Amino acid sequence: MLLLESLQLVCPFQSLSFIFWHYLPSIAATLIAVYDHIITFDQEVELIWRKRWSISKVLFLMVRYCGNGVIVAVLGIFFSEVSTAELFR
Repeated sequence: MLLLESLQLVCPFQSLSFIFWHYLPSIAATLIAVYDHIITFDQEVELIWRKRWSISKVLFLMVRYCGNGVIVAVLGIFFSEVSTAELFR
């Protein structure tokens, strides 16, 4: 028991480490999605936006931009002070 208490005192950044490893994958996924949007936007304008409306265009836009909404919602939940118990009441 004494050893456990001394280990907790040695590592004062335990909560910081938890936050880092818990949120890092979400932040990395968001940055990858943003990077993908930036580097492919010119192709998207040329191949999607300048074409007539079709079912494939609607599906592409739904997949491309509804995913962003999900990412924003997930990050908002992760970084908010609301607990999961309060979310699912």
